[in-house]
Amino acid sequence: MYRSCSAHRAIAVVLLVLVTLGGTSCARSPRKPNLERIFEPARRSSGKMPIIVIPGALGSQLVDPSTGRIVWPSADRYREDDLDLPISTDLAANRDGLIAARIVDTTKLSILLPEIRVYRDLLRALEGVAGYRPGSMDLPPTDGATDTYYIFSYDWRQDNVENARLLARKIDALKSELGRPDLRFNILAHSMGGLIARYYAMYGDRDLDALPVDGPDWRGGENIHRLLLVGTPNRGVMDALRSLVEGYNYYGGNVKRSKLFNKLDADLVFSMPSVYQLLPFPGSGAIINERLERRPVNLLNVDVWRENAWSVFAEQHRKHTLKKLGPSASNARLAEEEAFLAVVLQRARIFQESLERKPARPRPFSLYVFGGDCEPTLQAPLVVPGDKAPRTAFLARNVRVGRAVLRKRQLLDLMFAPGDGRVTRGSLIAESSSASGGAPMQSDLGFDHVVFGCQEHGELPNNTEMQNNILSVVVNDSLAERPER
Repeated sequence: MYRSCSAHRAIAVVLLVLVTLGGTSCARSPRKPNLERIFEPARRSSGKMPIIVIPGALGSQLVDPSTGRIVWPSADRYREDDLDLPISTDLAANRDGLIAARIVDTTKLSILLPEIRVYRDLLRALEGVAGYRPGSMDLPPTDGATDTYYIFSYDWRQDNVENARLLARKIDALKSELGRPDLRFNILAHSMGGLIARYYAMYGDRDLDALPVDGPDWRGGENIHRLLLVGTPNRGVMDALRSLVEGYNYYGGNVKRSKLFNKLDADLVFSMPSVYQLLPFPGSGAIINERLERRPVNLLNVDVWRENAWSVFAEQHRKHTLKKLGPSASNARLAEEEAFLAVVLQRARIFQESLERKPARPRPFSLYVFGGDCEPTLQAPLVVPGDKAPRTAFLARNVRVGRAVLRKRQLLDLMFAPGDGRVTRGSLIAESSSASGGAPMQSDLGFDHVVFGCQEHGELPNNTEMQNNILSVVVNDSLAERPER
């Protein structure tokens, strides 16, 4: 017995020594690529193909031109009176005068908290690491056909087709200003910006009612050399429904939303056409019922919203509207909201169908996809019977249904899938509906290459490892000879 204790004590001492000796190795920070060293030749070279950066939703400043005030982003903005749009059924007429300005490089969640990175580190990498210089799409430099990156800022509240058509006009004007009708670009698009880029590539400046009958003809794709999609929801995100029901929060995943970080409330999000176009595409949406069964659901059908008491059909919303406006005005307002919802969902359906159409001819550019697949990402909310209307849960928690209790562990596996906290892996690659659980990865995108990491959605463009992969794609398009040594 005594000898056994001595042996155990000796083993413990040896383990302590090993841990102590290896402590510096185990405790050191994760290794990161030295981008300055890796891309030094690219930084010194000239003739690199120009880049257009398209930020995602929330990624462009919105400014009131009459006062110059930056309405978005704003750390102390919690009410909807600055950003909400009109909600007439004439979607093209719903304007409020705000204009898109520069890209958002940093922002603050609260006036009490430090600022966080948005696109700052990506822009620094393009300039300081890869040797690009910033240029304006409206006033490009005379030598802006090479070694230059441009930002396409846009009103991310508005319809994605409208913004894709704006991108088409901007690119045509840029090529004309540079005197280079043959010029092609590498487009680097994050999140929803990737959907805008894809529509532009497929249809150019066409609206949804003027699409070619035999499929995409790559009218915009003729101006693209390489398209890089970073965290793009190519089959939509269930987080869009959550934002329409609960409001938008900076944090995705299985995290309870704090009002401190709830930057866009549900009534405000309701007025934004782009959010509906981010809903899961037909055939991709699902809910989990009280029997823990996965049921397909078409989130672009207004009757589904009515049946599940979402958004304007929620009893709480209707009571609040009645209290605020009175019987007559509240009935008119609710009728206006329901009519707007039906129209904006129909527009979203047509937009999503346009992205799913098979092209009439081969794609004229290379397609690269970058994303994360390490974070639990909402794919199907829980919808169970309630006292007066169904109850919807977007978090995996223990839920009581009658006498039964649905356990968090079961719900987490059913409601969430690998992704970046916003976009599931399946949506990122537009996973084929024919793919089964044990089948190899199948995608309807037809990408040339895909890269996965463990970054959250908003951190993808700023992550050093992801930047290493992104820059490795774009700097290989140098049009000039290497400088002499």
